Amino acid sequence: MKLSSLKGGIHPEDNKYAEAGVIRRPRILEGDEFFIPFSQHIGAPAECAVVKGQRVRTGERLAKAVSGISAPVHSPADGIITAIVKVPHPVLGAAEGCILKASGLEDGYMELEDKGDLAEMVKAAGVVGLGGAGFPAWVKIGGVRRADTLLINASECEPYLTCDYSLMLNYPEEILKGVKFLKDYINAQDAFIAVESNKKKAAAILSGLAPSYGAEVVVVPAKYPQGGEKQLISTVLSRTVPQGRLPIDIGVLIHNVATVRAIYEAVEKRKPLFERPLTVSGLVENPCNIMARTGMTAAVLFRETQNLYDGGKRLIFGGPMTGFEVTGPEMPVLKTTGGILQLERAEEKEPGPCIRCGRCVEACVMGLVPVDLERAYSAGNINMMIELNAASCIECGCCSYVCPAGRPLAQAIKTGKKRAAFAAAKRRGG
Repeated sequence: MKLSSLKGGIHPEDNKYAEAGVIRRPRILEGDEFFIPFSQHIGAPAECAVVKGQRVRTGERLAKAVSGISAPVHSPADGIITAIVKVPHPVLGAAEGCILKASGLEDGYMELEDKGDLAEMVKAAGVVGLGGAGFPAWVKIGGVRRADTLLINASECEPYLTCDYSLMLNYPEEILKGVKFLKDYINAQDAFIAVESNKKKAAAILSGLAPSYGAEVVVVPAKYPQGGEKQLISTVLSRTVPQGRLPIDIGVLIHNVATVRAIYEAVEKRKPLFERPLTVSGLVENPCNIMARTGMTAAVLFRETQNLYDGGKRLIFGGPMTGFEVTGPEMPVLKTTGGILQLERAEEKEPGPCIRCGRCVEACVMGLVPVDLERAYSAGNINMMIELNAASCIECGCCSYVCPAGRPLAQAIKTGKKRAAFAAAKRRGG
């Protein structure tokens, strides 16, 4: 297959220290507390379905999906609900949720009822996009009968993270069964699994098995942000997703590789999504991959991986390019948490004046002019941001990464993009 070249992008140090192939499972001790937000996805938060003092089992539904775009939340352990309150949230700061005190006893999980239909099973399991976006998977799958191509994103281009790579090495057949479930369900003609070239072992294993499941592995160049949906579709399929449109509008259904395995587990094992693989790495003694339960705190994960939390360093949930700095180790894992990283704090320096070097323009995969967008934002000119197509920014951070003057381009554009979207919506409303 002839691949298109990703225009723009960068080659940051990959720093993939965590050994791929080994996924540790944490112990759950009696008395361990889980802080479980009911908002772990794009869309409306789930609605509480338990009461204080209720004893629950692993996999039991704690919060139900509401109408529209939403997803249920399930218990990560056997235990007792000790409070229904606002709990820490790595993105929102705090969100409605519950606190679960674990019993320390584990006896499997509460299986889902067989819904028959794949989209309904995926919805009941609470599967969302595990690549970081958190879009409820059932919404993307449900009603999709016009996609000619299924594309699986196994690029994992963020530095440090190796949890998807580990999944591919440990569970290749489960991933491929999930691919076949999806391909058959949407009646797709083709199914491609895009693996970056720095994951040769995974590409080889999947390539040997893929034909039996009606899929093909495509090795794409290792470059950030190759894993962006629009960028991967362009590279693998040479198709362009128009501004303001979705991949499905051009006949493509795209899912992250970890999401596909979760779909397999929901359908084949009737398993709700209450755990996910993530990478613990950065400035730690033992970088590794771990199958973390949702609601489990960073402090527990450090305990389980024999690492120490250093309050003088930055604690990042996600990858270093698109993740969020959190206030401390009490923050819980969400369905969308692909990494917990401890990194040095950058030396605080005043950004210098733009030297018109053009590096931000060369790095932008969306063909934008980041420096002009930043100027428009700084001037409070939201109309100019709209004209400069701020809505197309995928918030990858490449522009800030390459800026020799240290200007906060990505931060300004991200904030201005939200204001521009609000202004545009208000304008459409009259």
